[in-house]
Amino acid sequence: MAALKNNIAIKWFNGSIGQSVIISDPDSNEKAWARIEFLIPYGDVINRPSVRVSPQKGNKTYQQIIAWHKTMWDDERFCKFPPSYVEVNKMYETSNPEIKK
Repeated sequence: MAALKNNIAIKWFNGSIGQSVIISDPDSNEKAWARIEFLIPYGDVINRPSVRVSPQKGNKTYQQIIAWHKTMWDDERFCKFPPSYVEVNKMYETSNPEIKK
C-alpha cells in the first residue's frame, strides 16, 4: 500500500511467480540495477540466492531483464494495474472489521 500512497506504478501479475525481480532506477545508466531472487520452497527468506546485475556489471543479462519486464508490463494478459489505493484500503477494512476508523 505504500507504493500506492506514493504514486509508484505497480501492477499485479496474473500467474505463478517462480522468482522475484527488483529493478531499480532503470532510467539512470549509472545507478540502475536489477536483482533476481530465486524462491526455494519452504526456504528461509534470508537464505534465498540472488543475482544482481547492472549496465556496468552483467549488461547483457541486465538488458534482457529490462526487455522482459517491458514486455510483461505492457501486456495486460499478464500484468494489470491494481485497484486504486482507496479501493484497496476499503477491501482491507472490509476484511478486517476490528480496524477502527
